[in-house]
Amino acid sequence: MKKGKVYLIGAGPGDPGLITLKGIQCLKKADVIIYDHLVSGEILAHAETTVRMIYAGKEGGRHTLTQEQINRCLVEEAEKGLTVARLKGGDPFIFGRGGEEVEILAHRGIPFEIVPGVTSAIAVPAYAGIPLTHRTHSSTVAFITGHEDPTKGESRIDWQSLAGIETLVFLMGVKNLPGITANLIAAGKPPETPAALIRWGTTAEQETLTAPLAGLAERAKAKGFKPPAILVVGSVVSLQPLLNWFEVKPLFGKGIVITRPEAQADEFLDLLHAEGARTYLFPTIRISPPDNFHDLDLLPAPRRIKEGPAGSQGAPDRRHRTHDGEGSRKIRYLRRSGSVNLHLRRGRGGVPESGLKGEKRADPPGGKGAGCATQGSIRRRGQGRLRDGLPDGFLGKEKSGTRRLDKRGAGRCDHLHKPLHGGKFHQNHGA
Repeated sequence: MKKGKVYLIGAGPGDPGLITLKGIQCLKKADVIIYDHLVSGEILAHAETTVRMIYAGKEGGRHTLTQEQINRCLVEEAEKGLTVARLKGGDPFIFGRGGEEVEILAHRGIPFEIVPGVTSAIAVPAYAGIPLTHRTHSSTVAFITGHEDPTKGESRIDWQSLAGIETLVFLMGVKNLPGITANLIAAGKPPETPAALIRWGTTAEQETLTAPLAGLAERAKAKGFKPPAILVVGSVVSLQPLLNWFEVKPLFGKGIVITRPEAQADEFLDLLHAEGARTYLFPTIRISPPDNFHDLDLLPAPRRIKEGPAGSQGAPDRRHRTHDGEGSRKIRYLRRSGSVNLHLRRGRGGVPESGLKGEKRADPPGGKGAGCATQGSIRRRGQGRLRDGLPDGFLGKEKSGTRRLDKRGAGRCDHLHKPLHGGKFHQNHGA
């Protein structure tokens, strides 16, 4: 049997938007995904629905699978002829044991590729407003593990050399924080050197704690600071209050539940994420075609819709029917959260030939291909509902006087900050 292939993919530091395009492409063609604890569900959602998921994460020292079991799993799945995606947080070759995993594959003659990821060692300080290098503050930077292999017997870290480097970044160092700070001070690092701990970096749960090097361990203990976190030591940390851009977003850390159908939630989720919100998708509505057209055929004769310009809300009636061609029917439902166009193709006996297949592109009314949208498609016309808290420039008006999100304002982030900062952000049903 022909052997499969393994893609060792860096998933990035936590923000699902920081995975690379190549990483997403590899996920989409995988038969099996073996993923770690810090990989978000939004990243896994890029995979096909038929893919088999294997969780291999560890949390707080508790291993779901040992490293030896992970290695064996990679080999066994690839030898079945399957395409395997090994998805690891950050970059797989930066303290991620990726080298050990592909070493096993190489010895077994299994093809593999490395897809680098955005390492948390760089991205997390950036999200906290800490530049690792700066012409005034730092010309040297080093990455150090805060959790060495316990089987080595003694540490290989040269503390004397590290004390002379201007910016130090420790990964996985929360548990050993008292020892790290003590060793640096003993090696000559000034006790007043600025230092920062950044927890759950690049996510809506991000938390930054700053203190002088000598007092950081005590402050972290008092705050109950727990992994995962990154430690940054150096004068660049003094820039953090000035350059902090992520944790000051108007909706940072706020949790918002989205109840609208999953296929219609993407753009609304993007708007909320852009302002720092933590979102939870909980659809309470499902739109699907009828089992047959019997009830629709009992309705009064269809009236033709007077189409307006592209993007308009159309006529105010609650329901319209028009014939788009022989055997075809277009139904427009106007709902409180916007209108949805269902394009259904009748088969023999009045039964739809196919169900809804997710969102597909439909030409605007009057444009090229108007009236012949893909069978089973949904076309969005509203972007969600909010009662208060958004600026007028970001909202459109419907004929009923209610307010709706206007996608034309999607890029106007500068209009959002002051109106949203400190204000109420209400969710309406179906948003």
